Amino acid sequence: MRCTNIILVLLLLLPYSYAITFKNLTAPDENGYGTNNCIFSFKVLLEDPDDSEISVLQSSTTNPTFNNYILDFQMPHKYVYTLSTNIISRGSGTLDFIAKNAVSQETFSIDYVCELRPTTFDIEFFTPKFEYYGDQVLPYPSIFFKVKNFLLAKAPTIKATINSNDAVSSPTITQLGTNIFQLYVQFNQTSPWNDIFNDVSVQISYSQSGPGTPFDIVLESFLKNYPSQILDISNYRFNIDFKWNLTHSFFNLSTTDFGVFLRNINSYVIVPALVLGNKTSGLYYEPNVYDPIQEFRYLKQIDKIESISNTSPPPLSPSEFIVLIQDGNINLNETTNIISLYLNCNGSIPQTNFRTTQYSYEMNTLIPQDSLFGIVEGNYKNYSKSIDFFIPQNSNTTFTFSQVNIFPYFYYSNATTNYRTTGLIDTIPPIINWYQYFYIGDYLILQLNIVDDLSGFSWFGNSFKPCTYGNIIQGTLLNGVYECIIDPKYGIPDISTFKVCDRVGNCAPFTLFGWNFPDTSKLDVSSISNITFEINSVDVSNQSINTKMFVFTNKTLHGLTPKMLIFPAAGSLLDVHYINAKYNDSKGCYVYPIHVHQNHITGPYLFSLNSIYFINFGSVFGKNAQLFINSKMGDAFAPIITNIEYPNGGDVFIKNDLLYTYIIWRVYIQDTINGFKDGEIIIQSSLDFVKYQFKLKPNSNNYLVSGDKYNGVYEFSIAVNSKCKDQQFRITDAKLFDQYGYVSYFNSSLQLNVQNPFLELLDNIEYFTTINTTCQYGNVENEAPTLVSFDFNPKVIDSTFSGILNDTNSRIVNFTFEVYDQSGIMINSLPKIYLSDNNFYFIDKASTLLFWNDTNAKYQCLFEIPYAFGFQSDIKVSLYGIVDNQSNIKGFSTTQLPVNTIQTLSTINMNISILSTTEFSSIGGVLNIFGKRFDTNDQVLIQDDRFNTISIETPFNSSLSFIMLENIKPLNMNIPFIYITIIRDNSTNIQYSNTFKVLLNDYISPPSSSSSSNSNNDSSSNSDTMNYSSDSYIPTNPPHSCLNDCNNNGECTPKGCICKQSFLGLDCSSEIIIVPPKINDTIPQTNFSIPSINNDQKTIVYYAVISVIGLNELDNNNNIISRYQFNQWIASNNSNSKYKNITNSTGYFYSTSLINTNDQSMTNLSVSIDYFNIQHSTNITFANQLITMNPYSLKYSINITNYQFKSSLNSLQLILSASIESNDNGNDECSSKEVGTTVESESEFVKMQINDYSLYGRFIKRGIIDNRIKLVTNSFLDSEYNSIDTKSKSQSFIGINIPYYTKLAQLDPDFSVLIDNRPASESVNSICSSKSKLSKAQLAGIIIGSVAFVSIVVISIVYYFYKKKQTNKLEKRLSQINKSINK
Repeated sequence: MRCTNIILVLLLLLPYSYAITFKNLTAPDENGYGTNNCIFSFKVLLEDPDDSEISVLQSSTTNPTFNNYILDFQMPHKYVYTLSTNIISRGSGTLDFIAKNAVSQETFSIDYVCELRPTTFDIEFFTPKFEYYGDQVLPYPSIFFKVKNFLLAKAPTIKATINSNDAVSSPTITQLGTNIFQLYVQFNQTSPWNDIFNDVSVQISYSQSGPGTPFDIVLESFLKNYPSQILDISNYRFNIDFKWNLTHSFFNLSTTDFGVFLRNINSYVIVPALVLGNKTSGLYYEPNVYDPIQEFRYLKQIDKIESISNTSPPPLSPSEFIVLIQDGNINLNETTNIISLYLNCNGSIPQTNFRTTQYSYEMNTLIPQDSLFGIVEGNYKNYSKSIDFFIPQNSNTTFTFSQVNIFPYFYYSNATTNYRTTGLIDTIPPIINWYQYFYIGDYLILQLNIVDDLSGFSWFGNSFKPCTYGNIIQGTLLNGVYECIIDPKYGIPDISTFKVCDRVGNCAPFTLFGWNFPDTSKLDVSSISNITFEINSVDVSNQSINTKMFVFTNKTLHGLTPKMLIFPAAGSLLDVHYINAKYNDSKGCYVYPIHVHQNHITGPYLFSLNSIYFINFGSVFGKNAQLFINSKMGDAFAPIITNIEYPNGGDVFIKNDLLYTYIIWRVYIQDTINGFKDGEIIIQSSLDFVKYQFKLKPNSNNYLVSGDKYNGVYEFSIAVNSKCKDQQFRITDAKLFDQYGYVSYFNSSLQLNVQNPFLELLDNIEYFTTINTTCQYGNVENEAPTLVSFDFNPKVIDSTFSGILNDTNSRIVNFTFEVYDQSGIMINSLPKIYLSDNNFYFIDKASTLLFWNDTNAKYQCLFEIPYAFGFQSDIKVSLYGIVDNQSNIKGFSTTQLPVNTIQTLSTINMNISILSTTEFSSIGGVLNIFGKRFDTNDQVLIQDDRFNTISIETPFNSSLSFIMLENIKPLNMNIPFIYITIIRDNSTNIQYSNTFKVLLNDYISPPSSSSSSNSNNDSSSNSDTMNYSSDSYIPTNPPHSCLNDCNNNGECTPKGCICKQSFLGLDCSSEIIIVPPKINDTIPQTNFSIPSINNDQKTIVYYAVISVIGLNELDNNNNIISRYQFNQWIASNNSNSKYKNITNSTGYFYSTSLINTNDQSMTNLSVSIDYFNIQHSTNITFANQLITMNPYSLKYSINITNYQFKSSLNSLQLILSASIESNDNGNDECSSKEVGTTVESESEFVKMQINDYSLYGRFIKRGIIDNRIKLVTNSFLDSEYNSIDTKSKSQSFIGINIPYYTKLAQLDPDFSVLIDNRPASESVNSICSSKSKLSKAQLAGIIIGSVAFVSIVVISIVYYFYKKKQTNKLEKRLSQINKSINK
């Protein structure tokens, strides 16, 4: 009996295991009012847990009924149907339908209410007249109204007609909320101007025919009741940009009212905008007016007319804009699946794109627009392009290439080919198997399972693609799970236009039952009951103001983060931006934080909720719903360039006798109120298309030579090699920002409706933007550079692996290549590596120059491959942008390179990956982390920049690729970055993600920065934590011959001898010996005492001395205008030495001050001395250059604080003294001096020698000036300071020339002791008892020109071998020296 009961229960439960469930997914605004009756459409979701197929049948038990059933979408267990009704009469009721699967059927009901639209309109206008705020905010006059008897979420469509007033036309109605509407009208360009003052008769009616009485109303013109007054339009300036036939005009206008200024130009109404000053005395500006014949009209004074005579622009040269394609072809390699495009061209560089016939418009791919991309040979006059496209397998389509040039002239060329790859052809689009979505904070998380039959998934979306194949979490591109994150700041996209596409362009619409994501960023305007401001009127004349806006709603709307759209001041060039609100429970409203910056233009604070147009809520909720801004001197006028000068002339002759000639721009930038913040100027050469980018800021680090942010002079230059060809250098782009983001922008190839920074120079723009160079070099050649070698490693990568715990470079591929050209390589042009996958995506990175000489250059490119790039398709490589000094261009498409494919693993790595984060600062708070394969049990380890643990955080919320951390405590430390690592404790093992560096955006750089390494091995190194940028061209050393085969103490390379540890010199003949220095404890001076035994067995002592003695200010002709001697120093042990961990000795610190003779200001100078008492060499970094510090070497670190120069063209000269002297004055004494360039450290050296010993000085070509790397020069000042040079003493005075700066100059010299195999007597310029003293010409040869940026002086006491076979004798003498030292 018990068994029977169990069986009975199971039988009773069996039908319910196949029960169908139902959910109504119909949006509230799907069904609205009917006209005479209703027709409804419903979206329903039917689910079957056992995945039995569900069909829908009509029910015969109800009337009315559904008459159409469409299956929109299905995925496992889920079916989405659209159910449509026949005609339904007014009233309410129930609609039934039957859902049936294989074993059962269910009847479901949907309630309906058929409401007919009102037959009359109950309309309330918020204002009696139109409003107009200028075309920057709302293009046309508008008015807002409410239809109070529209109660459903979906309102009937309505229209407006104008029955009078010829001044306006084309009325348009836009729905803003459930029953809130906006009516705007356009200006009628053919009507008389006087009609614009007339009232407007408007009729509102339904758009569709049917019952309904139109609503008639007379609305006042937005000019109603403006009083007439005489206005003063003065200081009118008018410039024509002849290139585009556009005008830029600005003028002063005085009035006492806050009216709007209109102009009718060639039947086109525009609004000059107040950009500077206020309404009583302001500067108005108009960009891009198309007809110079203009008529001025102000709203309050119709009779005031100012006219400008027309000026005809000169004819444009077609060659400036047109590219002529002489011939070309497209080929398909069916083995490699590569399409090769080849073109022969001359003229300018056009914009290039391509598409395939199977791809939708959104998939048209714009390939890289770098000026040198695709060029494989030639220059502007005649060049060849060759580009390879890596196409997917399973393709059968048409490939179309096009080139389109810039306005106003263009040349369009098509090259088309049909291609079909081998194997099966993919004709079926991908399928979305299942999906789900949810929110984490403001972020929308979308998860999908996408299946494709052959080529694999490529992308999902429209022109906005929130998902690509790189979003894969698990599986393959044929069947994978993807997680996509939609950032709230970009808004919620329209899902109805989305498509899902595979790699060959098969696309299917995203028909998830008409599903749209809920947009949590919007408030229904109809739900707003009131708006108030914390402060309704603010004065920002001398300060910025923070206030709040409170939005009250008539229903609870929790879970929203509504946005406010902020418009810039009228006429400004700022983009609109958003402010997020938070709900305040205590106040019962949404609170928007408002910031009004200093010097904002006077007028209303312009904003909108959920609309792209401004809505005057003050007309709806009263004056408390408005914020008015007052400013005595408003500024929305972006910085302008008032003048450009050429210190070396606008036509520069490049001489043969100089390696480089500098062409110089001196640019004057003005922004008198807000001040210039930053910007960039790009200069392009006409023959070789090379671009030079200069980042400008109002400080000496970024080219400022005089003035300030309000009126500044900026100077920058380009080094032109003497082996050049004639060409032009032209400013092609200029973009300038003020302190609050107002921008002026010039682009020589684009017509831009923005303020032009060259407003005051447009009449002669060619002169002010162009330098012509004429080259003396006569050996003209047109041979492009050749590729000597090209390789990269690794050749196989896991593109879905990011590393584990402190591993941050798992996807880095190291490219190295060398090029040759008989005229030398132009080092200003850094070639780029381009990578592409078979989804037609291109990425690129510029290489870095490793070394160069007269004919060769070697480059490196460390390319970090983006996550999943090339996954299951491999990656193709190409190389473009090699240019020689004769402006001949060379590049290599994929098929032209000897190695060209990076293979990628075909399976997903299941380790945790951190890929990016949101911005973060030391104050803590919220940190969002983006990556792959996150888990709900993950924790986040936060470490400081030295890997000390700060905290372990538990995520507030997370998904598979997103982690949100909240309430991170303040760090309470000033560090440049933190490290984060995800930890997952699975009880059986602990998993770690890669360690990711998060920059802190409030980090304040210390005044001095240099780094060192601490290691006991020979190759130790450490990189700067600061990555300094450079604004100076710093030349590299020419190669040296490998003298004497490097004496078996080094390796011969193309640059010369690279010496083994403990050996130095061009031929590696000098060896380091241990001679401890005596560091003075009162002044920054170091003495070396080296005992020796001469041939007569007499003890001789050699003394070497290095001192810092003074500072000079020099004018631009190198004349001394101020001298400073250092007589008093404060000395102490340096326990905080930056090298204390590696020197194994105590450092010393010295400081002194000088009083400036110009203005009595004080400048501080400090010197740190460290002795590297170590047995192995170590690497340090200074000014972004790796420098090897030898054992037993001495380093001087010199800092000079701000110095008030008498002129920005002046420089400082730091004076060092160095000497070596013997206490023996016998007849065998000899001295000599020698200068030259080093091999390894891109430095120069000077060597002063007495007999077998020498004082060796090494100078690198760079230093840190105002936290920026700059070139300095070194001068030998022996004649100025009366140096002593005898047979027993050699002395030099070295001047390190420091360019103009404002904050800090940093210098880093170092010294060593060596023994050598060649005495001073063998030198060609020696001074011996039997030789005369050096001539003046010999002394002049010692001077080092334009080489040392921050001088690193390596002092070496060098004892020379007489002959190589005298090894035993050398060892004996070394032993004697050590015994003498140790006595």
